[in-house]
Amino acid sequence: MSEEFLAPVEEEESGHASPPGLEHHTHNVHHEPEASDATAVSTDAGPGTSPGTLWAPGTYVLLNARGGTAVDLSGMDNKALIGYPMHGGENQQWEFIPSGHGYVIRCVRRSKDGHPLYLTTEDGLRENAAIVASPYPVSWNVEQTEEGIRYLCRISWPNTDFVFDLAEWGSNTPGTKIQLMRLKPGEPCQLWHYTRCAPAEHDKEVEVRSARAVSPPASTETVSVTEERDYITTTRTTTTTSITTVTEVTRMPRWMLLHARPQSPNRRSIGYRFA
Repeated sequence: MSEEFLAPVEEEESGHASPPGLEHHTHNVHHEPEASDATAVSTDAGPGTSPGTLWAPGTYVLLNARGGTAVDLSGMDNKALIGYPMHGGENQQWEFIPSGHGYVIRCVRRSKDGHPLYLTTEDGLRENAAIVASPYPVSWNVEQTEEGIRYLCRISWPNTDFVFDLAEWGSNTPGTKIQLMRLKPGEPCQLWHYTRCAPAEHDKEVEVRSARAVSPPASTETVSVTEERDYITTTRTTTTTSITTVTEVTRMPRWMLLHARPQSPNRRSIGYRFA
């Protein structure tokens, strides 16, 4: 399966301005889906079957299935998440990083002071809550849809029916808010076309590998017998445990570590030992 990469395009100014002649009204836009590694699991599906629900980690540009605008980190405040015409810049590229059973979503463009920015919610978990960028990551549920349309995904808050939604029923007006709304099955303003991008430049500097292993359940049994005058009481206690081990290895160039934590002649290392 071939894979296309988007070449980043620099924005001319920090704020968003509406392109001349753009009509500000809501209408359906047809998009030809592009191939992605994330859909490789469905290549063996027969006619009439829906694509697989597995999602592949990587960097993507997301376009709303109704409005056609891209998920965009606003240049006005480097915080708000909006719909904006697709240009493929770093503020429209999103890295999906495995985190537990979900994914952390990180913007390729960093904050002004160089810190990574992750997608989260503002003002709690409710309808119309804005999706914003924050230094603190949270995990999202990401799935390919089962509506029988290829190359579409839905992003939701884990274990709820709150999903990413382009406001005003998928308006294509630049700057339209991206928010949380309750799931409306099949609604295009809550679905997103995805296109795989080339890896971010800073991914070549810092390499993070994660592994997760779950041990088979282990059982222990304790039996106690108590004798009384008229009764004998037997108490049997069975304890079943499983151990989940998560290992994360980060490979970082030495110069980045020295830059982040400058050497100090008075610096000491302190170790703690727990009994």
